[in-house]
Amino acid sequence: MDTDKIILELALNLSKDIYRDSLQPSVQTLGQELEQLVSALKIITLPFAAMGMSSDYLLARFGIFLSRSIQKVKQENRTPPHPSISVPILQNVQLVFDKENLCELYSNLLASASDKTKQSMIHPSFVTIISQLDPLDVLLLEQLRTAAMLPFMEVKSIPKDSASLSYSIVEPFCLIAGHEKDYENIAASLRNLQRLGLLQKSTAMVQANKLDTFQEIYNSAPFASTRNILEKMQREQLSLESTSITAIKGCFVLTVLGRKFLLSCLEPRP
Repeated sequence: MDTDKIILELALNLSKDIYRDSLQPSVQTLGQELEQLVSALKIITLPFAAMGMSSDYLLARFGIFLSRSIQKVKQENRTPPHPSISVPILQNVQLVFDKENLCELYSNLLASASDKTKQSMIHPSFVTIISQLDPLDVLLLEQLRTAAMLPFMEVKSIPKDSASLSYSIVEPFCLIAGHEKDYENIAASLRNLQRLGLLQKSTAMVQANKLDTFQEIYNSAPFASTRNILEKMQREQLSLESTSITAIKGCFVLTVLGRKFLLSCLEPRP
């Protein structure tokens, strides 16, 4: 049986019934609507039995997920979500029911897609983007929601021959509380968020009283070996013949797509 077709029918039923004005947005009502679709959901969830998750367990999680998502939308703003958003959400969310922060992104996206005041900011790529995030990626996005920019430093080898390409010795790194020594994962997350089109580099724009932020980054463990080389070269007045090693300051900021993603998928702070 065509599983995608089943999910599409499920999403269309949800759009038609759960969002109907005459229905009350209660857990009971949502449960009744889900009960009518038990057979379809059990077929959808069959492939996950091998992962130790029963169809009954997943059905219950779907009920919680849908209830929580719809109740985030004011009743007067509720409208059916487009299947291009709701279908892939239902396909993907069951994979992360055990990962609360990722599941919450899907829930917020479904809520935004069901809110007539927010639908215009939704892009179909958002579901795919969530599926390519990990908890550390989400943490970095959370930082940008409040800080607007993330100061970073990187170290590059820049050839004196303009025809040659520069390359990173130390990839861009930001100081994140609890991850000050986690260079590999922070650098990988920053790279992933750029690849997904959510972040972009900008020139350093930091208030004067926060200029020491860059010095803190430079003094952190990931830069130790490069820092020692640069300090030795400066101290002994050494230089490299064909290249220069340069520490670069900058800030990561959200792209337009990134701002829309945060507004759609992260709940606004109270």
